[in-house]
Amino acid sequence: VLVTSRVSVNGAVLLTVGKLLTEGAVLLAQKYLENRTTELLSKEDLHKIAKACDNNPLAIRLVIDCFAAGLPLSEAFSQTTESIVSYSYKSLVDRLEPSSKMVMEYLYVSPDRSLGRAEIANSLGLSPDQVAEALRRLLNTSLITRQEDDEGEKYTLSSSVHELLRLSPTDPAIRYRVQTAVRSIKGKARRAPERRSNPFSPDYVDL
Repeated sequence: VLVTSRVSVNGAVLLTVGKLLTEGAVLLAQKYLENRTTELLSKEDLHKIAKACDNNPLAIRLVIDCFAAGLPLSEAFSQTTESIVSYSYKSLVDRLEPSSKMVMEYLYVSPDRSLGRAEIANSLGLSPDQVAEALRRLLNTSLITRQEDDEGEKYTLSSSVHELLRLSPTDPAIRYRVQTAVRSIKGKARRAPERRSNPFSPDYVDL
């Protein structure tokens, strides 16, 4: 069975597929254009499409779809870049387990955008194993990054992902659940201002 994927597949033999050669990209653009519209483009324009899309088949198809819809090529290139980012992000997030989505949402809504495993587990009510597995899956993508400091490993959202989460939650129900958990922790902190313990930390005890 041959499976194409943007992330590693456990237990599979991984074969990296290179991008299309320019000749193949130009031919794809030409054939797809013929199927989508009666409008014609010069060989020079087809080469421009292939070059602007870095020979990416999805990008080429989106540019031609935009052109067939009446957009000038320059605008089609701009629309395609935004569409690819949005499509790739949504496709990737849709395949994540709920625990991974919860971790992403918590990194987004938490006052401290760089968090350790214990803090995440304590705040979300997940077991250490669940958090470890969720982080492992996320680290196999470009959605989060890991840093190390004196306190150990910390995890944070990639900068571009933070903006995408602002526009589109991984799951509205999970976003609400995580926001509720954060509000609860903030409430505990306000009710006990004299305490030194950080309510987001794993050693916090609610009296």
